[in-house]
Amino acid sequence: MRKTGPSRSQIFPRATRKIASYTANLSKAAFLEDEKTFDAVVRNLEVIGEAVKKLPRTFESLSLFKLGLKEKLDIWKAGAPS
Repeated sequence: MRKTGPSRSQIFPRATRKIASYTANLSKAAFLEDEKTFDAVVRNLEVIGEAVKKLPRTFESLSLFKLGLKEKLDIWKAGAPS
């Protein structure tokens, strides 16, 4: 039996709400120092990215690459705690 999860239309708002709640009262420095929060935010960005890749071609102009979010994610990962 195939496992069912939230639809793509539910993924975007859920992931963005999580990111907003995780980072609401954090400075950039505090965010980068808090490994668990950093990992949670990156994971939700990855979830959004995977969902975007599965959108129909009519949404192609919204890809992470064209919005510049891919580059920002790479920058965040580079500054991540090791």
